[in-house]
This record gives sequence, structure tokens and C-alpha cells, in this order.
Amino acid sequence: LFTPYYQADSRITREQEGTGLGLAIVAKLVELMQGTIKLKSTEGRGTVVTFQLPFDMKIDSSASCDLLAVSNHIPVQWQHLTCLVVDDTPLNVLVLQKQLQRRNTKVLTAVNGKEAVDIVAANPDL
Repeated sequence: LFTPYYQADSRITREQEGTGLGLAIVAKLVELMQGTIKLKSTEGRGTVVTFQLPFDMKIDSSASCDLLAVSNHIPVQWQHLTCLVVDDTPLNVLVLQKQLQRRNTKVLTAVNGKEAVDIVAANPDL
């Protein structure tokens, strides 16, 4: 599964998608970073690919970091407002959503521009 291959069926109507390079590229990157990669496949259900990468984490004992900590940079006047948070990275949305909700701000979320436009169209007072 980690060997690059090409699709034998190059017709537009083929049932399989992709180039067949994804796992080969991932495996090579993991190898270059001295990591490990594992596959768990269940017929008819799918495949789970996991990898682990070694790294040294430098921790500054004088600094404390809580991703979901409330930022004091959110103005008080934002309370009781509704905000639309748009980002395609779920963690980014979650962090900002939690910060705003802790300031009593109602939060709507979207993962892309089209979804954001649809939400604004459905909520003209946003």
C-alpha cells in the first residue's frame, strides 16, 4: 500500500479516485522524520492510517498556555452580540468560539465562504 502506483483505468467515468500516491508520499515523509506509520483496514468499512513522529518539546516553565483561555482583548461591548466565525480548520473555530462564548457572544460557525454567505443570507441581522 505504500508503493506509488498509477490508475490503470484513466477514463473520466472510473469508479476509483486519486493518483495512488498519497500513502506513498505520507510513508516517505514519516520515514524521513524517523516516525512510524500503521494501517488498520476492515473490509467494507474502510481503513485507518495513523502515524507517530518523534519530537523534542521545549517547555518554558515561566509561560502557561491554555488554548481555550479567555483573551482579555475581546472588548466588553462584544457581549450579547452574534459573531460569525469562518475557518476551514476546526481547531481554529473551536478556540475562537469558546473565547467568544465566554464573553456571552452568540457564535455561528462556517467552514467555508459559501457556507458563510448562506448563514448571512439566513440571518440578515448578523
